[in-house]
Amino acid sequence: EVENYDPYSNCLTLRQWNRLGYRVKKGEQSLQSVTFVEYRDEDGKVVKKYPKTVHLFYERQVEKVNY
Repeated sequence: EVENYDPYSNCLTLRQWNRLGYRVKKGEQSLQSVTFVEYRDEDGKVVKKYPKTVHLFYERQVEKVNY
């Protein structure tokens, strides 16, 4: 599974999975990761950069919602 892991396509936040029509399975716990947020000025230069903790769920932790 480590080879299949891709944080841009199959390991997403709860909100991203919900938008795609998926629900996190009961009892699953998130993977905690860190990303860096950059603030840029009008010229596009990075003014401030800080770490932000995000909680991700892997594709095996979610299921498609059927309405």
